[in-house]
Amino acid sequence: MTNYHIHQIIEYLLSQVEFPFDSIDVEESLDDVLVHFGIDETFTAVEEAEIRRYILPRGINFQISEMQRLRQQWQVGA
Repeated sequence: MTNYHIHQIIEYLLSQVEFPFDSIDVEESLDDVLVHFGIDETFTAVEEAEIRRYILPRGINFQISEMQRLRQQWQVGA
């Protein structure tokens, strides 16, 4: 697969408003993440690493926002 195609996929993933996956999902279940967005392709280990490198921060951001949301809920309920 060409680098251009891989980066098109990465740009598509980064452009999604909603990214309901955390860093563990990205690391351990990249195929499930990709299928969620309609990408059902086979990638080499190098291509998967490239995709992970760019979308892992989205997973981390999701985790942080979830923790903030839960903390806010807890504070309101306390």
